[in-house]
Amino acid sequence: MSNVSFGVVFTSGRLEVWKIDKDNKVSSNYSKEKIAIDDADAFSRQFHAAAVELGSSQEVIPKIETFGVYIPDNLKKAVICGITRDGSLKVGEKLSRFLLLSPEVFYTGGDFDNAVKDFVCDVVVISGGFDDSDDMKILKLISDVAESEWFKKIKPKVIYAGNRKSVSAAQLSFSPLTDFYEIENILEERLLKNDRSSLAKLDLSDLVPFKVEGSALGKVIFNSYQSSLYSFSRYICGASSGRVVTAFINDNYSILNQCRLQAGKPVSENIAVSKNVDDVSSDDFSNSYTEFSVQNDPVTGDIFLADDILTIGKKKSENFFRPDRIIGISLSEKVDIIRFLDLISDPDIVRGIVEYSFDNTGFFLMCGAILNSDLSTNKERIDKIVEDHDVSSGWLIIPDGNFEKDAIALEVYIGGDENDKISKLFWGKRYTIPVKENSVVELRFKGSAFLLNRDRIVVLRTEGWQKSLVVDIRKEKS
Repeated sequence: MSNVSFGVVFTSGRLEVWKIDKDNKVSSNYSKEKIAIDDADAFSRQFHAAAVELGSSQEVIPKIETFGVYIPDNLKKAVICGITRDGSLKVGEKLSRFLLLSPEVFYTGGDFDNAVKDFVCDVVVISGGFDDSDDMKILKLISDVAESEWFKKIKPKVIYAGNRKSVSAAQLSFSPLTDFYEIENILEERLLKNDRSSLAKLDLSDLVPFKVEGSALGKVIFNSYQSSLYSFSRYICGASSGRVVTAFINDNYSILNQCRLQAGKPVSENIAVSKNVDDVSSDDFSNSYTEFSVQNDPVTGDIFLADDILTIGKKKSENFFRPDRIIGISLSEKVDIIRFLDLISDPDIVRGIVEYSFDNTGFFLMCGAILNSDLSTNKERIDKIVEDHDVSSGWLIIPDGNFEKDAIALEVYIGGDENDKISKLFWGKRYTIPVKENSVVELRFKGSAFLLNRDRIVVLRTEGWQKSLVVDIRKEKS
């Protein structure tokens, strides 16, 4: 193995390269935007130019261990097919978002060719029917899709998540023409009750958008952005032993991943938000938080439809989302730390002390790619890489309690240097307070403000990094 490694994150128009020294320190970073990476040769030229600028010779570059992550410009598009509009169709739509797809066209029966017209998609998702019910409707749905001229021409991948009796029929209809994936019947109660980690294993994303066989890139270890996101979330979850949300934000879509420990093992769920960066809002993130909360709670009859099992109910207002950490990764120039905080902070939904970190280069995805190669040997390596890498970080504080206009919610004492200070924070505002490294922060809650299962006084420490304390006590979004 070489004394150095490279980490690479790239899109069709952006390249980020990190040089990792033998002591697992990121010694330098190369960044270039507004370029065209549309084939292996273009990538090779850009990567080699970056590696040379970072101090490597052209002859050595092909021998250096390199981990690459490709970020697609858009989510893969999906056609969703179900038996009932308010049941299996909606569940299929949710499934598509768990699988990082963008649901675009919906079909429940009739003329399939007329429904899809000339739409070009990547995946068809089919759901419907309980395992112990009649399978005639789902067989008709399979036939509508498989026998259509559209399907024979486009040949999209097919995900079948319906009645178990019809699996063989679906496979016989679709597998001769395209990739066929079978997963559990998503209408069955057992899958709604359990975590969705099994779905995370179905990775439909492309490792790279071009062929690398026979090129100089054959030794680069490429990883999908989905698997890299999953691995890094799992790593952070294991380190903190809590609920971790990782939010990846790109120009045309966002992805939220929740990882939490269940019976001592990390389990993970994804939700894709197919909105561009100008339109995505904190409501979209909050809807994902609510979806995560519904999945984690026991399933009860009041959130089912009579026809098909479906989690549709809003959780009661007293059931708040309480993550331990939120990790932000942005490859959009329109999302900086301030916009990131706007997206994740919802005083109507979120509660507690949430440690946050924000990366606007894709560095965390590169770390996920290294973890993918060999988790057991590379965890210690990533510990060192992440520990030494400076990103924007801090705490988001959203207390419990009743809103009291013009009243003090808490006092913040910051000590650690000769300029100790106390700030009084009033209900109705969001405050951002910079805190220097090696400081002690004391939160003193007043009046009705409190943190569930915490003392009235909470102490935080910045250690060796400067951080920000963000206190959101609006109790409603502005």
